[in-house]
Amino acid sequence: MNVTEAVLSRASARAYLDQPVEPELLREILAAALRAPSGGNLQPWHVHVLTGAAKQNFSQRILDSFSNNPMGESPDPKMYPEPLPSPYKERRAVCGTMLYDALAIPKEDKQARIVQALKNYEFFGAPVGLIFTMPSYMVEAQAIDMGILMQSIMLLAKDRGLDTCPQVIWRMWPQTIRSALDIGDAQHVMGGMCLGYADTASPVANLGVPRDSLDALVSFHGD
Repeated sequence: MNVTEAVLSRASARAYLDQPVEPELLREILAAALRAPSGGNLQPWHVHVLTGAAKQNFSQRILDSFSNNPMGESPDPKMYPEPLPSPYKERRAVCGTMLYDALAIPKEDKQARIVQALKNYEFFGAPVGLIFTMPSYMVEAQAIDMGILMQSIMLLAKDRGLDTCPQVIWRMWPQTIRSALDIGDAQHVMGGMCLGYADTASPVANLGVPRDSLDALVSFHGD
């Protein structure tokens, strides 16, 4: 698989097979991804890898927090601008509609939608969960670096027959996550990621979430 194929075939997998990822393969992917560029070569990231009982215990900590506080904790940094303006609000709505339509969960079935949303906190059944943190004194430019690292992991995983799903939702639980990982307040929780072998038989396997056109999102300056 070349880079173009990896970019075009990558999709956020929200259902996974009960098939482990070989530890050496996981280390190979992460070691290669750490070659990602960062401004000034700061390498501001830290990746927490969760598997087996550690992943289950971590997920349970979050689910317990959700039971006590379904609105979440104060995120650091925020997940989205508030309020989220057009056209971004509509783009997010399309993604959610496609997901729940594929699962045949109507808008009025709020309980079923909550159950589906909670699968985020179990990494959608993936055998590997990743949590990304960086020092709290870093700024927006280092958040860009983190995104480059995450994209590198996703493409390297795709190249090796694995699937992923980046997850911003973990930002809702910074205090619980810092406690569960024993990392203290000096680290910001930037996001997470599922990694494993996608369940291609799942109704959410191929949502095909649309992207806006080149002309809508790119401006060319010059000859």
